[in-house]
Amino acid sequence: MMIWNTYRSRLIGQLMQKAGIIVIPTVSWADETTFDFCFDGLPQESTLAISTIGVRRKQSDYEL
Repeated sequence: MMIWNTYRSRLIGQLMQKAGIIVIPTVSWADETTFDFCFDGLPQESTLAISTIGVRRKQSDYEL
């Protein structure tokens, strides 16, 4: 399901770019296993937004 949602996010971004909208992709991951595919389909050396959703569960993660 996580891979599907990553694919879906990239597809929507591509469609928006084709419509002339400037897109800054958002990247997020759940744990070490999802880090392998969370950057798939994104251009290298470009601007990305890193999502911090979920880091507030533990104070130490939030501070980091």
